Amino acid sequence: MTQTAATDQDISAWIVERLAQILGARPGEIGVHDEIAHYGLQSVEAMSLMSELSDRLGLSLSPTLWWDCRTIAQLVERIRSADGGTLAT
Repeated sequence: MTQTAATDQDISAWIVERLAQILGARPGEIGVHDEIAHYGLQSVEAMSLMSELSDRLGLSLSPTLWWDCRTIAQLVERIRSADGGTLAT
C-alpha cells in the first residue's frame, strides 16, 4: 500500500488482515464496525500494529490511536482526517 493507493478500503483491509494474523483468526471474523476492545489486543501488539500502519502509509500516527477509536472504521476515519489530504480517496 502506498500513499497514492491508500483508499479507506485498502487501509481497513490491511488492518483487518494484520489483526487476524496477530489474533490467529480469519479476516472474515473481524468486522470493521465491531468494537476494537472486543479483540483484546495487548498493548505491545496494538503499538506494533499502529507502527506498521504508520510506516505503510508514510504518516506519523500516534501509537495510542488504536485505543482512541471504538471501531476499525472509526480508526480509518481518524487517519483520513489527520492525513491532511495526502492519501488518495
